[in-house]
Order: sequence, then structure tokens, then C-alpha cells
Amino acid sequence: MWQGLSDAARQAAGRGAALRGVQSAPADIFYTGDLRLLTMASYPYTAGLTLLIVLLMFGTASNVGYARGRYGVKAPAVSGHPMFERALRIQMNTLEWTLMTLPCMWLFAAYLSDTWAAGIGGFWLAARIAYAILYQRDPARRGTPFLLSSLAFGALGLGAGYGVLRALWLAA
Repeated sequence: MWQGLSDAARQAAGRGAALRGVQSAPADIFYTGDLRLLTMASYPYTAGLTLLIVLLMFGTASNVGYARGRYGVKAPAVSGHPMFERALRIQMNTLEWTLMTLPCMWLFAAYLSDTWAAGIGGFWLAARIAYAILYQRDPARRGTPFLLSSLAFGALGLGAGYGVLRALWLAA
């Protein structure tokens, strides 16, 4: 992996590792002049949580497939039995919110804190799981977990926005 790098790049990577308290130069950080490039390996908690969110998406998609079979809703129909329609709405609503939450979580991790991004994102994930379970049982009970996941999304969005604006301010 280090074969294609110049000696200067290897030394710069080592300096970056030393600044982070790492004993040897990791593959995830390189310095080229003033340009610092970090890879996703620098954010293990956020990366792990992203995989858990992908599992949530897989679970909601699987639930739709299960509901199709159980309630006899043939593809490509998107309406039919009320329980199937609930499963489909859970999947679509979760997909919509995931699409907004993931970029905010990653920007929060990159500009503020991997640990905090994963913690708030974990809260979002727990609220979305509760939302899915409660919505499937009784749609009237989905409000509280929806509100909690919305608040977590808001915290990630505000934090990401603050981090990006702070970086732009410091770069000016």
C-alpha cells in the first residue's frame, strides 16, 4: 500500500499519525502540503452505525416482502390490505428519513465528533426501530418515536451545519 508513495508523503503521514497519538503511520491519513485527507476509516463508530442503519433498511424491505406474501398483494401493486400498506409506509418513511439523516451524521462526524455523531445517530436508529414496531401494531402510536427521531435528525443537521460553517469561517 505504501509502495506508490514518495518518501515525503510517507513522512507526512507519519507526522499526522503522531499528531493523533498513533504509534505508526496509518493508511487512513496523508498530508500533502496543507491538504489533509481522511478516509472513512477515521470514523469507526459512524461507519458501524451506518451498517446498522443499512440493516434497518433491509429489515423494513423484508417486512414489505413478507406482508406482500401474507396478505396476497401481488407486485407491482402498492395498495391492498391495510397491514401491507402500513409495512410499505414504514419502509418508505424510513427510507426518506435515512436519506436525510446519513449525510448529516457523516458531516457531523467529519467536522465535530465521530463519537457524538454515532451516539446521536444511535438514538435516531433506536427511535426509528420503535417507530417501525409501533406503526405496524397501531399507527396512532407512531408519534412519539417519530418526534424523537426527528429531534435526533435535527441535532445531527444543526451540528453538521455548525461544523461546516465553522470550517468555512476558519478557512477564510
